[in-house]
Amino acid sequence: MRRRALASLGSLVALLGVTGERTAIAQPPPELSPYRPAITDPEDLPVKKKSYFVPAAEILLLNLSMITGARIAQMHWGQSDLSTIRRNLTTMWELDDDAFSTNQLGHPFGGALLFSTARSTGHGFFVSGLYALAGSTMWEVFLENEIPSINDQITTPIGGMFIGEAMHRFGRALLYRSYGRRSWPRKLAASLVDPVGAVNRAWWGDAWAKTIPPNVNAYFGAGFQQPTTVLGNHGGPGQLHLEVYVEHGLAGDRAFQPRRPLDHFVFQAAINIVPSNVEGLLYVRGMLLGTGMFGDRVRGMAGLFGAYDYNNNDFTRASMLGVGPGTMAELRITPRGYLNGTIAAYGVPYGSAGGVNETVGPMRDHHDGPGLAQLVEVKGGVRGLFSLRLTTRAYQIAGRLVNDHANELVVNSTAAARVNFTPNQGIGVEGTWAYRHASFADAAMNPTDRTADFRLFYALTTDEVLGR
Repeated sequence: MRRRALASLGSLVALLGVTGERTAIAQPPPELSPYRPAITDPEDLPVKKKSYFVPAAEILLLNLSMITGARIAQMHWGQSDLSTIRRNLTTMWELDDDAFSTNQLGHPFGGALLFSTARSTGHGFFVSGLYALAGSTMWEVFLENEIPSINDQITTPIGGMFIGEAMHRFGRALLYRSYGRRSWPRKLAASLVDPVGAVNRAWWGDAWAKTIPPNVNAYFGAGFQQPTTVLGNHGGPGQLHLEVYVEHGLAGDRAFQPRRPLDHFVFQAAINIVPSNVEGLLYVRGMLLGTGMFGDRVRGMAGLFGAYDYNNNDFTRASMLGVGPGTMAELRITPRGYLNGTIAAYGVPYGSAGGVNETVGPMRDHHDGPGLAQLVEVKGGVRGLFSLRLTTRAYQIAGRLVNDHANELVVNSTAAARVNFTPNQGIGVEGTWAYRHASFADAAMNPTDRTADFRLFYALTTDEVLGR
């Protein structure tokens, strides 16, 4: 009975159709496996149909629905009228000081919904970004009663482009990755991943020809996280841990060639829950422009990378939008053994970092401004057996440059290991260490915080012979 239950769980990801037909560990190594060639023509042509009116109407409907809800709930920022519109049209925009999660997650996710209206109706990455920009401008000037926010106008459309593109691509991969009938688990998963795209497919029809996306490596994890004072100065109660990881466009896939923005991307989301608190993270990074590098044993890509990061660990919060040079490559060591590395350095037009205080206004314990960010990641393993990963992210936010009290430095490092006991099931162990230091004009006020979290979780994975 136990063996039968494990087999049923192991088949769940395969039912979603992310990797197509399941491949047992005994199959040939990746370079000999039957990869389905990715169709990566410019803008994923041919598009079956395209609309300029549908996304515009949907953006108007989304914005009006949001402001109507705010009015009904008597939210102060929703009480706009003709006088606030006249003021917003004639007043200089400013940096706002809303709560960290509002500015750094709420606005980018709203931008992702605006972006998705155009992306799911036949438009490409950059045109869809213009729709998100227009929707954000409409909100800031005509619907909200607060003075228009410069930082919201950055995070909403640009953060929305990164999140929305990952949602769109993964949603399509769930539906198009396999041949045959679209099963209800795949349809449900695609609807949760890309809700606006699901509505448009059901109501307006599928804008995209049924091309096959690049190969995807993904897993869903559920388990336990324990904050601890080991290596840190803050602890806490145990938390329920849920995690989703997606890598789209694999360097080791010998059929993959990056041609468009975010052909290759990595998406990671996690939430940690106790009755008194919720923490979480959302990372998206990918190549915007660049070229592939192909050899017998080394494959990779280099160019302009972009990233959206959000992490609201109570004592070491950090979030940013960044664009800059990056490269990633994979070395084939054995038929199934690999070593993979990614390096990127981002210029940050707007970011936020800080500590525990989520309040609005001058008492908040995070600081906003431009800055820099860096990513270094090394991973390796043997496909179908185990994987190891070490990821470090660093953020330098110059809050005092825009008169926001302090500069912030946050460094976040995660060591992770996962061992597979079936092609679609594994056990993951992770540890994250984070460091935060704020620099005020008065050095006596400078706080330093360190946190350490350890996680153990069960993972439903794509077929590790075709992934990592």
